This record gives sequence, structure tokens and C-alpha cells, in this order.
Amino acid sequence: MTDRTCARCDEPLHRPITEHANYVRADDFVDVEPVEAHFAMVHTDTTRKKVDSIAEKIPDRNWHSLAAEAAHPDAPEAIDVVADTERVEQEDGSVVETAIKETIDFSIPEDEFEHVRVDSPSVIGDDDVALVYTTHVEEDVQKTGLVCRDCTDSEDTIIWGPDKEDE
Repeated sequence: MTDRTCARCDEPLHRPITEHANYVRADDFVDVEPVEAHFAMVHTDTTRKKVDSIAEKIPDRNWHSLAAEAAHPDAPEAIDVVADTERVEQEDGSVVETAIKETIDFSIPEDEFEHVRVDSPSVIGDDDVALVYTTHVEEDVQKTGLVCRDCTDSEDTIIWGPDKEDE
């Protein structure tokens, strides 16, 4: 068994540790660690208007699925949609129907959405959410440590140890 040392001065802690050291949470025991975080791309007035415009041109598609597709980073900037059809009678009497296509703006840049951190990706069903994505962010993580009585600071939160005051 290795001897434990003070987290501040690195001196060995005398045994029994419960009588010679305090287990503390302290400001200097904070580490920055990468953590997985979920973010929702929440609609703004601008993005709602853009999806409304797209939905007008593609009326047979669900508004929310169009919003998710347009918000996706791999969405095409523009797509062709059938705007109308033209019927042309041929010399032999047959009628040929030709689609008249229109190119519409489709992609909605992600910076036009509000990005809100969420606890779970399950918010995707919310009407205000176009898309949920997961990424890693650097976050302060509170740590704890054993410190000798000489290194225990008055600002430390003592979890247990000889200097813990009765509550």
C-alpha cells in the first residue's frame, strides 16, 4: 500500500489519515476536462420565416422535417422544386406534361439559430428545436483531495477530517 501525500504540499500524511488530514473540496481543486454536451438549435424569427418559405414551395412535406433538413450542416444550399407543370399538345394529339422547376434557397446557416445547451437530445420533438447535436466542451470540474492540517485553508469545504466543524 502506498503512502498518501497532501494534495498541496506533497508531504506524506500520517496515519490514521482521519486524524491527520482533511478531505476537502477547494477552489484550487478544479480541473478543466472535456465533457460531452448536447445543444439544441432553437428557431429564431428569421429561421421560422425561412422554413415557412421553403414549406410553401414543398407543401407535401412536414414543416419540422424540412426545418431539420435545412438546419443540417450537410444540407444543400439550394434545391430544385416543381413550381408548376406545363401541358403541351403534340402533333400526334398526345399531351406531354413538363415540370417547370424553380430553384429555392434551402440551407439555413447554423449561426441563424440560437444554440442552447440541453440535458438530453430528447428535446428534438419540441416545436422550437430544429436540430440537436452533441459535441465536446471544456468544463470546470470540481475535485476533492486530502490535505494535511497545516495546508487546510479557511476557504476549504471540509467534507470529513479532524477540522470539520459539527453541523
